[in-house]
Amino acid sequence: TAAMTPRDSQLSEQAALLRSLPQLRPWLVLSATTQGSALRDMVHNLAALRPSACVLTRLDECVALGEALSVTIDCGLPVACVSCGPERLEQLQEANPQWLVRHMVNRYKERRREQEDGDALNGQPPMAFAEVLRSPLGRGGGLSV
Repeated sequence: TAAMTPRDSQLSEQAALLRSLPQLRPWLVLSATTQGSALRDMVHNLAALRPSACVLTRLDECVALGEALSVTIDCGLPVACVSCGPERLEQLQEANPQWLVRHMVNRYKERRREQEDGDALNGQPPMAFAEVLRSPLGRGGGLSV
């Protein structure tokens, strides 16, 4: 069902085909950057596929893993693999609880550092401050309305 959305009209055909292969154990691929409610909808809408596990992608882009992990736990969907970085397949790795906890702690520390750096710049996040400096306003221009 690659590139097929949960509302795709061909989903029921795909589900029937997958169910006809009892040795096949489908996995859902879920982006960790997606909101929890949308993830729940995806898991619910794709339940006909009878997924046995999931792959969480975009861990490098998400602010926190809590929502994605909560959905997988609530839905009884084990996390089999995770992916970080732009080369999704090359960076696919088996999920393990110690790695996930370490990743979450590291992301938390990164966010704290970013917030502390932002506080040092009068509450402006570092990126936003840099954008202002490059803008016409930062180069002495004024605001136009």
